[in-house]
Amino acid sequence: MVLGLVIAQRNNAFKQYHQKFLTAGNKPIINGLQGGCDTISPTFLNDSTVIYLVDNTVGGFATGTNGYGDLAKAQYFDVSSSNDNYLKEVYIYFAAASPSDFSKWVPIDVIEGTGHKVGGVMGTAYLTMDAIVNDVNHNRFSHVVFNAALNLPASKQFYVSVNMKNLHFLPNHDTLAIVSSPFDKGYGAWDEYSDGTWIPFASPNDYGKDLSLYIYPLLSPTPTCTAMPVHLTSLTGQAKENNVVLNWQVTQEVNMKQYNVERAYNNLQFVYAGTVPAVNTNINHTYSYVDQNAAGVAPGNLYYRLKQVNADGNITYSTVTQVPVTGAKFTAKVVNPFHGVVHVNITSPTVQTLQATLYDLQGRKVATLGSNVLGVGYTVITLPTGPLPKGIYILNLSTGSMVYKYKIVNE
Repeated sequence: MVLGLVIAQRNNAFKQYHQKFLTAGNKPIINGLQGGCDTISPTFLNDSTVIYLVDNTVGGFATGTNGYGDLAKAQYFDVSSSNDNYLKEVYIYFAAASPSDFSKWVPIDVIEGTGHKVGGVMGTAYLTMDAIVNDVNHNRFSHVVFNAALNLPASKQFYVSVNMKNLHFLPNHDTLAIVSSPFDKGYGAWDEYSDGTWIPFASPNDYGKDLSLYIYPLLSPTPTCTAMPVHLTSLTGQAKENNVVLNWQVTQEVNMKQYNVERAYNNLQFVYAGTVPAVNTNINHTYSYVDQNAAGVAPGNLYYRLKQVNADGNITYSTVTQVPVTGAKFTAKVVNPFHGVVHVNITSPTVQTLQATLYDLQGRKVATLGSNVLGVGYTVITLPTGPLPKGIYILNLSTGSMVYKYKIVNE
């Protein structure tokens, strides 16, 4: 990117779009904070809220996606005068959201910022565009939680960045914009240009405009700070054998109908996995859900979130939790007893051919049940045996060098 061209295009290319007003119901004032955590820059709540367009032929939002192809928007923080050492959660007030694909992801990065220099990424959490759109439509803050509390750098200077690399204003017309305050709080809002260059909004080489973005990190002296969305205090997942076990804890649960569990593989598109009815209790309660055979895939990551459905039909999405999986192990569960047909539930780590043979207790081959090509993951195979005398048999399942034996009963 030619810097002189940027100056000519961006300086004074600023137009107020409209004001977005905070109401008492959507301000990020959290009751019952645990671990001494607090939001940063709460004076934002008393500031004017403004959304700016790029006022030239480029188009788009100055604080979001635009025709320049900006990669990220970030807010700088310096908490060196505080006793806070950890960051666990972030609230962001988005002004507009209209994606070409609602399954697109928006990473929220915390970046080391000692000396106002953009350093390495310390941690990343994720929002999806459909969740952001839902928050914008209800005029509320979007909320992300990191899998583990992030230890702030020794300088206690850092950036919180909304990563827009997956969004394209041109040609896809992906729209995402963050509400801003026209008051600079000290190296407030920053741009990441399409070539990876970082620059503050206030610089004459950028827009030359003092402002700050409505981004609220939740900080604490200890890593135990917690202020999850309404009533949800934790969401974790763990792979166990070929399954994924999800646990989440709620408190003061009122007027909830159910929790829909949604899963995404590395294609990052969430699909329905299951439903857990709400208990509706005013005490701490832990829910569990086992996503059967979900981990029976190639090594990588699975992603989960909760679609919280209130009794009145309102929907709120939880933050996304990431579950590493090492890949499937071969497992076979035989439906026993059988009669004329053997049904086998199989999880396979690779594409492979399975040979099935049936023997009696004297070791004599009774039937060759043929071969089946197994795909990666979960498969149900059906093995017709034909008429056989009642009794006990041995089923051999062979996958190349490995042979698995199962005692089954014909009734």
